Amino acid sequence: MILPSVANMLIVSLVFRILIALSCITSTKAAHSRKRAVVYARAADKYDRAISTFDSSGRLLQVDYGRNAASRGSSILAFIHEYKNVTADIETNGSTASSMESIYVLVASPSSFKVHRIDHHVFILTSGLAGDGRFLAEHLRQHCQSLRQAYGHAPSIYQVAQRAARLQHYLTRTAGARPLGTTAMIIGFDENQHDENSAALTARIYRTDPGGILEDCKYFVSGQHQDAILRMLPEAMDTNDATGDCQFDVIAKLIQTMAKASAAFAEKINPLALDVWMLQRNSSCRGTLQTTCLLNVKADDAAGMSRLKSHLTTNA
Repeated sequence: MILPSVANMLIVSLVFRILIALSCITSTKAAHSRKRAVVYARAADKYDRAISTFDSSGRLLQVDYGRNAASRGSSILAFIHEYKNVTADIETNGSTASSMESIYVLVASPSSFKVHRIDHHVFILTSGLAGDGRFLAEHLRQHCQSLRQAYGHAPSIYQVAQRAARLQHYLTRTAGARPLGTTAMIIGFDENQHDENSAALTARIYRTDPGGILEDCKYFVSGQHQDAILRMLPEAMDTNDATGDCQFDVIAKLIQTMAKASAAFAEKINPLALDVWMLQRNSSCRGTLQTTCLLNVKADDAAGMSRLKSHLTTNA
């Protein structure tokens, strides 16, 4: 009684497999009048099921998905602004001017979960999935702590950025993992590296993406409307003066640029509110880095823009 049932099961299984094979066969007409059968494996088109599998064009689709997730995050603009610090010399009855650098960051409000302090002298800005950004920030924070304990000094901005790029690249070649859906900007001032033409600490901005690419930038835009903001950016930053009023003019133009780019897509009725972060050298502050944040600054808010101008003029 058992043998017939087993035989029936084998026959049914064989018939089922034949039907599946026939469903994948399509007839194509060759150059001559004869027809030949071509079998297409439908599952082969699904290259995005594993991170370690390339598609037919040589791309990792999961990495592209991670970049798409990062581009949907809030808009972030960071740039380095050079200015001259003029000090009076009582002995010579004159003045001396030294070249200084500041880092300004414009982040769509609220920015509390997009800006992370990694060490005394370095911050990380993330655009994309907030959870992935927190994971990356915590990993870099532990890395900086271990380097301080092992070598007794802080890592450079490049070392921190390189660690972030290595982690993101590692996840693209690890089976069972997925890339982080966030673009990271590592900003700060190197404590142990000085510019060749100045004794001031050197400002740095590095950018990493879900594929593990590492870039050194003077300015960078990430998140929503990044292409539109980049097109408007050269005109907004076309000011090379070195006064506090000039710094305000540059930042005011950039705020208006980000507001125009956001309004062009008509996604929000209210004007775009930005948090303006300013990083400057100050030997009396933690890590010789003075950090100031002005919240909810809008292009059409006279009080907020006046507060921004007053701060920039005072610290110029």
